Amino acid sequence: ELHTLLHNAGVPGPYVLVGHSIGGIYMRLFAHMYPDEVVGMVLLDSSHEAQMTRAPQAFADYMQRSLAKARRQMSFYRQLAAMGLFAAAPALVPADKLLPQTARQAYQATAAQGSNFLTTVMGEMQALDRSFAQVQAAQITALGDIPLVVLSRSKPVLTAEEGLPPDVMDAVNRGWHIMQGELAALSPAGALRVAEESGHYIHLEQPQLVVDAITDVVARARS
Repeated sequence: ELHTLLHNAGVPGPYVLVGHSIGGIYMRLFAHMYPDEVVGMVLLDSSHEAQMTRAPQAFADYMQRSLAKARRQMSFYRQLAAMGLFAAAPALVPADKLLPQTARQAYQATAAQGSNFLTTVMGEMQALDRSFAQVQAAQITALGDIPLVVLSRSKPVLTAEEGLPPDVMDAVNRGWHIMQGELAALSPAGALRVAEESGHYIHLEQPQLVVDAITDVVARARS
């Protein structure tokens, strides 16, 4: 779909792809499917297709509960959007407080236009298992000799607030950093950088690191 969108929009390659969280597996699958069109990549605390299968079962169960809660919230928000409540008052649309004001308002305005935006968000959430399975089936063990920067969080993936046993939290936190290193190793020109002051949303907490990583990859791709 992304490949078709870029083609129809008249955005020619080659591309430097940037993916955050679940977007990271989309970018890697794109590069796997269209290797001649991708010359660099930046992954921001990217998901890993094995993050559930390699984690303790207690974490997998916790994530399923969290996703189910998020889906219920999105369904409720979609109903409010369909009723026109958000269109009348876009500021009521929930948005991350770390977003700059202009970006937050743009997001809220988009979500307030109707139920299509939130329907699409729900569709992506419902397809998460299939997305992970698609990348697992592709067995992506290398991305070629492209410039690659993996920016990883420093703050723990899980804290005591989640209510999970300490050994589960430790295993998940260690495993996340191991998998980030595995992603960086997908290219011999790959590098792992840790965002020392960030959690999952590095682009909001330390945006200059993201700017620097993209600038670096673009420069190396052009050289």
